[in-house]
Amino acid sequence: MGHRPGRKAEPAAQRPALLGVLGRLAGFALLAGPALAILAAVVLLPEYTGMLKDRYERDRVAAETADIEALRNAQERMVNAAREDVVFIKRLAMWYCNLWPSDEAVLDSPAQSGPPPGMVVTNPHPRPAPPDERLMGLASRLENPPTRRGLLLVAGGLMVAGMLLFGAAPRRAAPQRTAE
Repeated sequence: MGHRPGRKAEPAAQRPALLGVLGRLAGFALLAGPALAILAAVVLLPEYTGMLKDRYERDRVAAETADIEALRNAQERMVNAAREDVVFIKRLAMWYCNLWPSDEAVLDSPAQSGPPPGMVVTNPHPRPAPPDERLMGLASRLENPPTRRGLLLVAGGLMVAGMLLFGAAPRRAAPQRTAE
């Protein structure tokens, strides 16, 4: 039972070649995968943590700005109310300047507790959570130039080793017969 022209080779004959290709692919993936992970960590992690720091600072400043704006609005309402209300002005004078009218009986104690009368206390806006300290520490260690160079060298070595050891096998030409 020879090989007939026009028919494909037997599947059993293709299995060793397929297993060889899959073995080379798996070996390359075992070397190239960690190399790519190291490369991504060295290149992307410092930039990612920088972005996290910037986002945290932006959100923190936005919350502080919103608090200041709410306080400004509350004080503006208090000033507008003070222009028209004489009793309110007296209460503010008692609160801030400790001025007590001599002809009136004051039932409040001189101990000041809480906000002044008529003052609207605003709730503080929520502050963002700071970035993860472990991630920041790892990124700061990766920003060290000798560490960076060493990890890039390891990643490059793994990639070159994967290409040389598990790359495609060179195709060899069939031996040529010489005329005798």
